[in-house]
Amino acid sequence: MKRFALIMLSISVVAACGDDDDRGTGGDDAGTGGDAGMSGACTNASDLAALMRMDFGDAMDQSVPDIAAAEGTTCALAGMTGDALQMCTRDAIVEETGMAVSADCADCFAISVRCSAENCLTPCLGGSDSAECVACRCGDNTAMVNCIDAYTACSGIPSDVCAGM
Repeated sequence: MKRFALIMLSISVVAACGDDDDRGTGGDDAGTGGDAGMSGACTNASDLAALMRMDFGDAMDQSVPDIAAAEGTTCALAGMTGDALQMCTRDAIVEETGMAVSADCADCFAISVRCSAENCLTPCLGGSDSAECVACRCGDNTAMVNCIDAYTACSGIPSDVCAGM
């Protein structure tokens, strides 16, 4: 059950963070480990172009968030946590996108996966779309860490997932 929840959590967190079409500038460091203070890592022309694509993966039908979710899940199921989970996810995103996504931008997705795995696994056992899971990812957790803001702060790409919470 925990593995299934982690898979679902990774998919929803990355998809929610990375599919937002509003492109802008970042925010503050959310304190989730790694280099979360790096703002605007995905706002360069080549990363923005890669984030708009939907032609990654074996079937050429996956987006960067899809790749991030799959690779984050693979790394987590291999038993990785913390820095190892983040680095594995980042490196796999870069590789699976044929280096279309920079390591700095891929790290923003990996930060989101790591943050959610560390702070929201239990609330998301009932499903990643549950109100409890979304609230947790938006900062309603014991560490009061907003995993969505962590992605935004790093990437420079805002998300409205937590609007109204």
